[in-house]
Amino acid sequence: MKPAGWEASAEAWAASQGELGDFSRHRVLDPAIERLLGPVEGLLTLDAGAGEGRYSRVLKSRGAQVVSLEPCLRLAQIGSQKSPNWVRAGAEALPFRASTFDLVVCYLVLIDVPDFRAAIREMARVTKPDGRLAIANMNPFATTKPDPRIIWENRQVMIVDNYLVEQRQHVSWKGIDIANYHRPLSAYIQAFLAAGLILEAFEEPPAQGDDEAAARYNRAPWHHAMMWRKP
Repeated sequence: MKPAGWEASAEAWAASQGELGDFSRHRVLDPAIERLLGPVEGLLTLDAGAGEGRYSRVLKSRGAQVVSLEPCLRLAQIGSQKSPNWVRAGAEALPFRASTFDLVVCYLVLIDVPDFRAAIREMARVTKPDGRLAIANMNPFATTKPDPRIIWENRQVMIVDNYLVEQRQHVSWKGIDIANYHRPLSAYIQAFLAAGLILEAFEEPPAQGDDEAAARYNRAPWHHAMMWRKP
């Protein structure tokens, strides 16, 4: 079955995020990204793949000058109702001059981009020398299957299969019906290195809190955060 895609899923996606974001954002990645970014006040920032604009608004609330980039028309329309400076384009061909931005943020987007290598090259191109790229992504051991979770011996575990094979996955939840892409971690790292970037930080942040949801997540963290710098 062909996924409906982001245009058809935009309303459901925006409803799933709200202002705080879902569990993986609010409880896992937001604290890690904020820590890696440090102060952002006054930085000209590209939010590449801004979705409905939640994290663009977070960056703006911290004083960044944000350009929100999103290829999905309906998501961009939803986002532009709450904040300005939206550009409709894909990350694989950014409509900006080289060395434009102090900071590029790509927050759980690369798993949605068909040509992730082109997107990484483009993000590096538009970053100023000594500028930074903050990347949040899913850990690839969680993306080889649409839902890798199973119960085995009364415990939740994950199935990993064909890890080294780059592949497209049809995923569907809460009215959202889209395609994601699995790639091994080495493929992403090699693409950033090939773009001439320097890795400064890599984290697999735990979920915040001491409840059952955090404990279950922390058995096998699904996400990582990276900071790259352009020399």
